[in-house]
Amino acid sequence: MLAIERQRIILDKLREDGAVRVVDLSKLFDVTEETVRRDLDKLEKQNLLKKTYGGAVSLENDEKEVEEHPFEYRIKQNSESKDKIGRAIADLIQDGEILMVDCSTTCLEVLSHIEEQKKVTVITNGLSTMTLASKLSHLTLIGTGGTYREKSISFVGPTAKNNIKSYYADKAIISCKGITKERGVMESSEFEAEIKQSFIESAKETILAVDHQKIDKSAIHRLIGLEKIHYIVTDEPLDEEWLEVCRKYNIKLIIAK
Repeated sequence: MLAIERQRIILDKLREDGAVRVVDLSKLFDVTEETVRRDLDKLEKQNLLKKTYGGAVSLENDEKEVEEHPFEYRIKQNSESKDKIGRAIADLIQDGEILMVDCSTTCLEVLSHIEEQKKVTVITNGLSTMTLASKLSHLTLIGTGGTYREKSISFVGPTAKNNIKSYYADKAIISCKGITKERGVMESSEFEAEIKQSFIESAKETILAVDHQKIDKSAIHRLIGLEKIHYIVTDEPLDEEWLEVCRKYNIKLIIAK
């Protein structure tokens, strides 16, 4: 296959999925990873994509990623969906449970809807989730520590990961950048992906909070496979193909009302 043909396919995949990985393209084209990197270099020089660690993203996705909004702005986005999903997940939580919760605005909704009679311990890396939990007397707060990351208003890095490993939780509640039937759960930030993976490894069950706009959407980092998810909580019904996937992996699907 000629280089120009590979590059056309790469751009097609970026338009479809928003991100590509060097290792996947190497297998697809049956060429070395170095050859793929040269293709990505050329396309980046033509201002057709943005290279990332291990792959590339479309310029449209990159612009969305680097755009910074204050927390007050982000929490209002899809607020109705987040509220419904948060309520549905809160109903799954039992008195006395230990939760690992990521830094997402959806997880803020989860914490805000936990009934006061439920005494729950919350382990989180999110500064905003810490702030909320500290104000709710029925929640016991444990912060992960780590290096502060301004873009996500969270703590990440080796210290956070090591601290997480010292705990055990009943449930890990995580959000994501996207989820596909083929690739599983996807994340745009390597830093956040590492923390979420640590949460999942340290918890008995994993609950994925994902609104309908993230279904069949991809990103640069594969967070986990679908076989590691116990619940998917979303705000709109999924198609028959997704229902079959949930049956295959014994995932409990909850459509938040």
